[in-house]
Amino acid sequence: MTTALIARNGCRRSPQQELEQARKARRILEKVRGSLLRPTVEALDSGVAELKKAVECLQALEVQLRLPLADPAARQALGVEIAGLRQELRGVEKLAAAAGKFFEGWAHLGSVSDQSTANYTAGGQTAAVNSLAGRVMLDG
Repeated sequence: MTTALIARNGCRRSPQQELEQARKARRILEKVRGSLLRPTVEALDSGVAELKKAVECLQALEVQLRLPLADPAARQALGVEIAGLRQELRGVEKLAAAAGKFFEGWAHLGSVSDQSTANYTAGGQTAAVNSLAGRVMLDG
């Protein structure tokens, strides 16, 4: 028995190719999840490119899945892989959201408009607010 099935419209469907597409997408998501465990700007940038590759794999898989699949063993194997893919995707989603909040917090701490912590001395005492509105100060 061949692994490729022929649908009513004459198109060939290979359960092995479908399984490989799902595995490839899952491996990409695992890689992205791993990079999001150490969220850097570079990791986020490379993660976007990797996620585009995963989307391409899933789009190819979607086209293949439109044809009927009669082999129960192949259907079960693909179902297991898709379940793992969903789990990886949820993990990536959570880590990406956490990384976004992390960088949002850093942006808030480093923003020029936030002067709330600038009004304290090194000893923890409140300091006078220096208003230099309309002035430019150069040092060095």
